[in-house]
Amino acid sequence: MLSNCNNCLAEIRRLVYNWKVAKWKETIATYLWYITAVNEESNLMADGKFWKVYKLSIPRLTEIKETDSVFINWTEFSVRGVAYRHWWNLSLTTVILELWQ
Repeated sequence: MLSNCNNCLAEIRRLVYNWKVAKWKETIATYLWYITAVNEESNLMADGKFWKVYKLSIPRLTEIKETDSVFINWTEFSVRGVAYRHWWNLSLTTVILELWQ
């Protein structure tokens, strides 16, 4: 599913509203990605969860919201959290993703 892949894209999709009702999801951006599974000892994991947690790293600042979905290799992930870091000439967006099982 999430095999090592050169030049693979993470597709960011956001709900589109029509008359204050969500109608569909629209692709707002695509980014090159690096994704890793979060280990069970991490603070991001808690007892009783029925999903897997992943950390997506994008080597630039992005506009991802917690209500967005991320599609990678035809798999949909929910965005759980977003962190932005900027040091000198390095920018990084880290996104915590959930995959329901």
